[in-house]
Amino acid sequence: MDIEYTMNLRTDGEKMARAAARDLDAHVPTCPEWNVAKLVIHTGQHHRWVADAVRGGGTPPERPGKPGLRGDELIEWFRAGWQELADLLDDSDDETPAWSWSGDNRVGFWRRRTTLETLVHRWDAENATGTGTSLDPELSSDGIDEMLFVMLATDDSTYKGKKGVIEVGPTDAPGAWVLPLEEGTKAIASRATGDGSPDGATARITGPAESLLLFLWGRLGPEAVTIDGDRALFDDFRSWAE
Repeated sequence: MDIEYTMNLRTDGEKMARAAARDLDAHVPTCPEWNVAKLVIHTGQHHRWVADAVRGGGTPPERPGKPGLRGDELIEWFRAGWQELADLLDDSDDETPAWSWSGDNRVGFWRRRTTLETLVHRWDAENATGTGTSLDPELSSDGIDEMLFVMLATDDSTYKGKKGVIEVGPTDAPGAWVLPLEEGTKAIASRATGDGSPDGATARITGPAESLLLFLWGRLGPEAVTIDGDRALFDDFRSWAE
């Protein structure tokens, strides 16, 4: 996939700003301890933290402070953060050193990570304010890939549950993934190849890429996806991944 990450960062940053401007006091059901204002502050701090990581090369950045703003001033502070970060990323090469928690200490890691972070939090803001718009299927599919190859891979916890193989596949975007699961071991994903489902999958999770991504991030429940095969394995996977 040839994804224009900073273009998506700008698009989703602006969509999030517009959704937030409708009601900063709205409760965010998918981040139950927050209202929209706190979601905006969190995401704006993230953008500034990533910008500092890019500027700092191999030096871990400090967490930015809270802006102490409300209303329109908070929205403009948020806009300024993603705009500055997008400009910085556009002026940076993927291979330029930049500290990260993942072990992938390159600007390219952050170009992808911050775009996907903004995508999901844009959905949070739109969901909270009743202004939902669809997520790009290709970018959502890339987010599934990141979840399985980065987020789960950097999680030190081992799987607890029934042994089996989970396959994850979007119905509207390229890509399919296989995740072998065995009690007491780390789950290591691989990308499926070929036109059909890989041999050995005992449970399959399919659906639009948007629904799969939001399900994996705990934004939507199992009713949002299609589950075939071993439901007990799926339930154990879901309990472990939450």
